[in-house]
Amino acid sequence: MNIPGSQEKHKASSGKWESKHLDAVLIFTHNQCEPRAKIAAFDMDGSLVSTKSGRVYPVNNNDWRMTFNETAPRIKKLYDEQGYKIVIFTNQKGIQVGIAVYANE
Repeated sequence: MNIPGSQEKHKASSGKWESKHLDAVLIFTHNQCEPRAKIAAFDMDGSLVSTKSGRVYPVNNNDWRMTFNETAPRIKKLYDEQGYKIVIFTNQKGIQVGIAVYANE
């Protein structure tokens, strides 16, 4: 899945992909990820982001928007001020069937 600007950000960020359970579970960990005692976990699709078109599935790579305007600032506050590690879950079946791709760069 591509969110506008995500490819540029992914290339600029340093991290790695890890595969579990025969690629059924993929985990991206940023190099600056640090241990924290608390975790705030979110579902991405339909919760953090939704389609601009209003369809269930995006029509293209640019068909994404933050679902709520206050989402990003609230997550930043959880991380910066309240000490949470942020974990985002998504069930992107397209990766498993080869529609979407992931790569370590």
